[in-house]
Parts: sequence; structure tokens; C-alpha cells
Amino acid sequence: MSRPMNECIDSRAFAALILDYEFPASDWCDAYASGRVLIDGCFKAHICGSDRADLIRRFRNNEY
Repeated sequence: MSRPMNECIDSRAFAALILDYEFPASDWCDAYASGRVLIDGCFKAHICGSDRADLIRRFRNNEY
């Protein structure tokens, strides 16, 4: 995948979690997902995790 997915996968109040990249596990690397946190449409932070569920968990726990 060479382009960002740009998909909103979770939101709370004025915050949104946008999924940018998601790669499945392969023989040579672990699964990986990364995204952006937007507050009222403005960039707040970049977060990484092992998959979508991990990103959502981090977002909901304010780990960004």
C-alpha cells in the first residue's frame, strides 16, 4: 500500500481517529497500523499500534 487510507475509525466529542496505514503480518514483519488524531479538525498526534483495535484502544485511553 503506497497511499494513506484516510479512514475515520473512531471519534469522541471533537476528537477523531483517522487510520492512515494498515499492514498485515508477514514472514518478515509483524502487523502494523498507524493513524492521526484530529481535534476539531486540526492535527494533534500520530499514533501507532499492531492493528485497528490497538489504535482504537490507545485513542480511547488518551495514549497519544
